[in-house]
Amino acid sequence: MHLLYLDQYFSPPDGSGGSRAYGMARRLVEAGHRVTRLTSSAVFPERYRFTAPTPALSIEGISLRVIKSSYS
Repeated sequence: MHLLYLDQYFSPPDGSGGSRAYGMARRLVEAGHRVTRLTSSAVFPERYRFTAPTPALSIEGISLRVIKSSYS
């Protein structure tokens, strides 16, 4: 099954935010599902430099579409 997971804050494993959203997505991938997350860039670590308006990346099998947006 291909799941679209909408979440305003997603912190990758090397981030300082909560890990619940990441953990849930990883468990779904491990169960054999395709997971695409639509999220904001608000809690990503500084090392992630997003240049496109909605960059696409993959972290440990989780497809991410990231909307460039600051935390406010």
